This record gives sequence, C-alpha cells and structure tokens, in this order.
Amino acid sequence: MTSLAPNPMEDDGLKIGLETHVTLNTKTKLFCGCSAKNPADAKPNQFTCETCLGLPGSKPRLNAKAVELAVRAAQALGFDIDLDSRFARKTYYYPDLSKDFQITQYDRPLGLRGKLKVGEKEVDLTRLHIEEDPAQIVYPHGNMANSTYSLLDYNRSGMPLLEIVTEPCLKSPQEAKAYLEELFRLLAYLGVIDAKAERVMKSDANISIRGGERVEIKNITSFAAVEKALTSERFRQKKLLQAGKVIERQTRLYSEETDTTLLMRTKEQEEDYGYIVEPDLPPLTLTSEYVERVRAGTKELPDRAIARLQSVVPAQYAPVLVYQNLLPYFESSQTADKNLLARWTTGYLLKAMNYNGIDSPQAALPIAELDALLFAIQSGKITERAAMEYIKRMVTEKKAFATVMQEGSGSVPADEGVDTLVAKIMAENEKAVAEYRAGKAKSLEFLVGQFLRQNLGMHPNDVREAFRRKIEQAP
Repeated sequence: MTSLAPNPMEDDGLKIGLETHVTLNTKTKLFCGCSAKNPADAKPNQFTCETCLGLPGSKPRLNAKAVELAVRAAQALGFDIDLDSRFARKTYYYPDLSKDFQITQYDRPLGLRGKLKVGEKEVDLTRLHIEEDPAQIVYPHGNMANSTYSLLDYNRSGMPLLEIVTEPCLKSPQEAKAYLEELFRLLAYLGVIDAKAERVMKSDANISIRGGERVEIKNITSFAAVEKALTSERFRQKKLLQAGKVIERQTRLYSEETDTTLLMRTKEQEEDYGYIVEPDLPPLTLTSEYVERVRAGTKELPDRAIARLQSVVPAQYAPVLVYQNLLPYFESSQTADKNLLARWTTGYLLKAMNYNGIDSPQAALPIAELDALLFAIQSGKITERAAMEYIKRMVTEKKAFATVMQEGSGSVPADEGVDTLVAKIMAENEKAVAEYRAGKAKSLEFLVGQFLRQNLGMHPNDVREAFRRKIEQAP
C-alpha cells in the first residue's frame, strides 16, 4: 500500500516559523500588583484586581522586573535593542479578553534581528517583544466539544509574556522541536523563566508547503506536541494538494487525542487587529547605561561557559555543570583533580539532590564537605564505593563527612570492630581461609569481597592487611 505520509527527505518547500510565548519569572503581573506566582491549588479568579479584570477606568503600570528580564533575554539572543520601544492595543474580540484588546508591542518591539544557534544551525529571529497574557478559558467537561458552556479564570490574565518570533527558516518539525528545547534551556539558565512552573512556554506554529497558504497552529504547549502537530499539518496539506484542493490561510488547533489539526477560524490579517498606540502607557525609554547594567548583572552565557570548561574537564561534564547551575559550586571547590570533581558533582551529588528534591548544590552539601569526601578518595582512606554510600547519607541526613566516616557505613553496626567481622567471615568461609594458607592468593580477594559487602567504610588494602594479620595469628 502506498502511504501518503510525507517523506522527510522530499523537497516540498516546507517552511516553518514559530511565535513562542514564555512567561517571565516575576513576582507580580505585567501591569498590576497581583501575584504571578499562583499555586496549583489557587481558586479561580483569586489573584485579580480591576486592571487584570479589564474593568472600566483601570490603568496599567509597567512591571520593571519584566522589562529587565526581557532585556536580558534580548541580549542573550543577540537582538538589536530599541531604546525607545512602545506598547499598542491589539483589538480583537474573544471571550478571554474582557477589555476587547491586548496590550502588546507592535510597531516598535523591544528587540529586532536576533539569532539562536541550535546544533550546527543558526535560527534567525525576527523580533522580541513584551505583552500581557489573556485570561484562561476553562471547559468544565475537558474540551470545547464536550462542554455546553465555558468558564473564565482571570488568574492568568495580565501575566507577563515575552514573545520571540522566528523567520520561516525551520525546515522540519524536528528542527522546530530542537529550537524550542534550546530556547527553553537558555532562558531557564538565565532565570528569565521559571523552569519548574506549569506551561511556562507555548508556541504558535506557522507552516506552509509549496503551492499553499500559510496555516497557523495555535497554543502548542510541549516540545513533543510541536513536532507532532507540524508533522500532522504537513501531512494534511500534502493530501489537499494531491487531491487538487486549495490550502487556505487558517488558524487551527492541534488535538493530541486524534493527532490531527482542527479548524479554529479563518486566519486574520494584521490589519484586522486595528492596532493603535496604547494611550495609558508612555513609551518604554531605556538608556544605554541601563542596558549595560543588565548585561553586567547577567551570568556568563552557556556557550561561553561550556567552551571554557571543556579545556578543564571532559566534554560530557561541561553542559551538565552549566545548565544544572552547578558551575559556581564547582568553581568554588579546592579539589585539585577537576575530572574527579566534575564526575562526582554531575553524577552522585546531582542524583542525591534530585532524589531529595533539593535545587541548590550548596544547600544539599556544602562544598567543603564534598572536598573532604573527595580528598579521602584520593588519599586512599575510602573507596569510591564507600563514598557513594557516604554522599547519600551526607545529603539525606545533613551530616558532615567526618561524622559519617566515624559512624561507618553498610550493615555492620558501628560498635562491631573490624577484627570481629574478619573473624566472623573467616569462620563462615573456612575453605577460602585454607586455600589462602595453601598459597591460593585469589581466596584472600574473596574474603575481602565478603567484608566489603558488609562494611563499605574501609579501603580494600586495609581489609587485606586485617585478614593477613588474623590468619597468621590463628592456630
């Protein structure tokens, strides 16, 4: 059977552009003092005021922190920053927009002409601007099709958004997904967005193939869904052309249940929005000094930090140190062996942090304690196997290395001496003891292994010596 599914290698003139909205990591909303950090169990319309409800006579007041985060993102993405940007009213009617317009930046956005490197490809960015989020439409029975009415929750209304628009330069759904993943990683690293917040990024995807109009797919909220939605829409458009039909300019929604795009409305043209300059907000005028202060307060960009680290540690550790915010911790260590330090920081420490739900490495384990643990490994006082157990206890029980070392590890009680355990193992393995006395060296290693299964706190050399001494003393 011949499949109509598009061949990824086929040149169908596919063009993809993304309009990505991210929620800025601020304490309050964009134009009022209502909380932008709403808990998951917040009641509908709990965090609202006359401004985010769009009541007559209410006036917006611009959130300075939102501007700072937007400038930080613009710098990291290489945008030309307009020191005299401004806001406009984008007029349209939709139930989630009570005042019938959205405050956004239109003809004078904050940033123009940026780039983001994704692997070997540079994605061209058209613009970056600030705008407000509308309210949330809630369907009581899960979706529009199954609900006879809808509800509005204004907790989301007025949340500070940053919109980043690409050129139509993405050539496959896979490239689109990779771009969004890299964008998310960068903005989270810079603190522009809260990576742990729900639905902090959503995208509108514009897609066309040769011979058809551009179609927009609205409000895609995951990386995987972007790839699936674009693949599905490409398939739909190819089928239309193969059937001799016209691809119309439309706005569509992606259904994960059916893996298809559904018609939402006929696509609006820009002139349909009736943009006018926002009369209640002055122009957003920045100074070069302000922009430079933001730049100075931004930590080293990840690509530069990774390049610098790769001359110090093996390449696989550098991205983890940078993107997991472990770099300041790593660089404050006094451990001379940076390879060992990188391996333990990105491996066992990060694992213990994730297991215990701890975000900060210093809060999980003070760097001096990790240094003490690693020094003990380097000096032969403990094995790495023992250290793996120690670091779990140090993080989970909030104990110093010296304390855990003194208490010992494994299943042997702290008051049970080494000689006692050696004697016990010898009694349980008389054949191995006899073989060692007869000159079979491997039997000693067997006895040492039995010991280390029960007590991880000693170095194998010390255990060997303890067995040799005990065997020589035995009659």
